[in-house]
Amino acid sequence: MVKLKLVKILLVFSVITAYGIGRSLLFVTIAFEASAGIQMEQDINLLSELRAPGGTLMVVGVIILLGAFVSEITFLSTLLSTLFYLSYGFYHIYAMLVDGIPSESLVLATIT
Repeated sequence: MVKLKLVKILLVFSVITAYGIGRSLLFVTIAFEASAGIQMEQDINLLSELRAPGGTLMVVGVIILLGAFVSEITFLSTLLSTLFYLSYGFYHIYAMLVDGIPSESLVLATIT
């Protein structure tokens, strides 16, 4: 029972991260990217490519959040959260190998 409570608490923290990043990408894209040292112009195509995953992150966050409160989908939410964050980190490492080391804030995001 204690393990289940810990899992649910971790799911809530996972949601805060996913929803926060998703919301920032969707609604304040340019400012959010600037916080990582990425300078963007008003490129409609690039903004569209960044906003769409932001919305996806928000939806993933909702599914993960449901698992924190609905025991029947806690395992699914835990699996989704684990796969999401591991793949995010893995593909940042891939990008570093292919493109080089990005800004310090992006390296920190990868480690986190």
